[in-house]
Amino acid sequence: MVVGRSLLNLLGVVATALALSACVASTGPLTNTVIKASGNTASDVVFELVDLTYDNARIIADFRTAQFQRRFGAGGQTSTAVVGAGDVLEVVIYEAGADGLFSTSERKATPLTVTVQPDGTASIPYVGSIRFAGKTVEQARQAIVGALQNKAIEPDATVSISQNVSRTVAVNGDVGAPGIIPLKQSGNRITEVIAMAGGAGHPPYDTAVTVTRGNVSAKVMLQLLLDSPGENVYAAPGDQIYLSHEPQTFTVLGSTPKVGKVPFGSERLTLVEASAMAGGGDVSTADPKGYFVFRFEDADVYKSLVGSARFDELIAGGMRSDEEGRYPIVYRIDMSRPQSLLTGQIFPINNRDVVYISRSPSVDLQRFIGLISSPIGLTRSVQGFVD
Repeated sequence: MVVGRSLLNLLGVVATALALSACVASTGPLTNTVIKASGNTASDVVFELVDLTYDNARIIADFRTAQFQRRFGAGGQTSTAVVGAGDVLEVVIYEAGADGLFSTSERKATPLTVTVQPDGTASIPYVGSIRFAGKTVEQARQAIVGALQNKAIEPDATVSISQNVSRTVAVNGDVGAPGIIPLKQSGNRITEVIAMAGGAGHPPYDTAVTVTRGNVSAKVMLQLLLDSPGENVYAAPGDQIYLSHEPQTFTVLGSTPKVGKVPFGSERLTLVEASAMAGGGDVSTADPKGYFVFRFEDADVYKSLVGSARFDELIAGGMRSDEEGRYPIVYRIDMSRPQSLLTGQIFPINNRDVVYISRSPSVDLQRFIGLISSPIGLTRSVQGFVD
């Protein structure tokens, strides 16, 4: 009978403990819970978890600072300017003879103003249509002189573009004077075009610049173009440039003194800086091995980190992109390792990132013991079982 009562007492302790364990307050998933969810194709959001190292943090940082170069080519050289449809050309034709097609005894030249037609041609007297579209100014001059051979007396010509219609870009959005901006013959970099459109309406670190060229589009912060000359590529005819006011923020959750949305206040922000701005991990509850960054990442970065084969597996398993074509990923950094403080200094925080600091598993145990020890007399119950 004693054993029976003792067993019943223990069962009562266990049952009550199990019921109370469900009441332990939660501040988000534990580190192991996040790790186990990685690659789960049964989940409504499929993602991969990547442990941050110095090398892959460098890959992410380098990609962020070279998006325009990757999408549109290196920004060191501009393409050669050519004539296009709609351009107005100022042509002066010279002749050596005193009584020629374009000269008299009083003057040796005839000025002409011609407009390049939609089919790329323009008409020159005594010659007819000449194709100018796609030619440089010098090539256009040579085409005119060549067509006048055997017609004019020792012909020569000069050609200049008086109205640039074909070499333009459209600048819209958060700028002082949106509209169509003509490009110089020597070319204009993106920031020059923005300045010609009246400049940005907000600080560079809160202004996003989106460039669309054909079917290719990329977006960076204006501050990056000012800080990284190589990223400040040349604009190309037909570019669509859009500026938008996008204050940079990240959200911090979990075991940290400051939970909520935090503004960057600058163009660049690293994981270490973001953690410090949030007050760091709570020394009494945070799991140093459970610092996470949740974000949607560019496909090219994703493939560089996990490999194309794994990326394709995740897609086949149901991983879906957001409206900007980016894919869900979770980065983890183990702050108990000294190297992580160096890695965290180069890992960039992106706009709308979620920084989550998991609580230590020992916290739940401490709360559990605190809940069950007082109300049910754990010591007495266990003693009763032993007796």
